[in-house]
Amino acid sequence: MTDVTSAEFRCYDTTTDATATTLTVAAGQDIGFVVGDGGTIYHPGVVNIYMAQIPAGSDATTWAGDGAVWFKAYEVPPVTDGGSTITFPAQNVPSVSFTLPEALPSGNYLIRMEAIALHAASTFGGAQFYVSRYVAR
Repeated sequence: MTDVTSAEFRCYDTTTDATATTLTVAAGQDIGFVVGDGGTIYHPGVVNIYMAQIPAGSDATTWAGDGAVWFKAYEVPPVTDGGSTITFPAQNVPSVSFTLPEALPSGNYLIRMEAIALHAASTFGGAQFYVSRYVAR
């Protein structure tokens, strides 16, 4: 995806007709995302993982995750030596795992991973967002 104003940007499920996987996990537990086709995160870029708590009375099949409800839970940033070189540790990895925050309140959450491919980002709309989601409770 390249349109950051699209509703698809939240979870990219309408276009792909994807469904979320539901996991039962606890604060402080490790979880992760695996590239579904047996491949890797191919392009150079960063990975961000966001979470949004599903409001009481809603569930993952009906709640869209609209608004300022997302918080960043984890990132795999670029590594630079002060400007001479830059590397992207998430490039060519088959999965990304992280530890849920220890202070995470109980409840149901959407968890969204985005790999931002930067190889064409020098042009307007050139950054490509690859998005996946889970539902955790």
